[in-house]
Amino acid sequence: MLIVAGVAAATAVSALVGTFAETPDQAGPWLSTVAVVLGMLGGAFFPVVQAGGLLETASLATPHAWGNEAFTKLREQGAGLGDVLRELGVLLLFAGAMISVATIRLRRVLTR
Repeated sequence: MLIVAGVAAATAVSALVGTFAETPDQAGPWLSTVAVVLGMLGGAFFPVVQAGGLLETASLATPHAWGNEAFTKLREQGAGLGDVLRELGVLLLFAGAMISVATIRLRRVLTR
């Protein structure tokens, strides 16, 4: 379930970024940039928990941080599904919010 939620969040971000691009060739680099920035901010490249402060707080705006937290709980603490419901919910909420904004943007782009 956690992987599905992560994929849904990534797909939703991709859809949103795609609505800003005018061509498919433009969308690719934009999406790569967004993915790397979210990954760095969310702790995919280094543990932002060690940085603490503002960086740690800002990381909570990324799906990466929530996914990392859930997988860490499952791996290190032997947690079960019930122990990662909060993280799972945040990932699904993030996916829903991003796909909603992408849908609104896509409607505006298509009606121009």
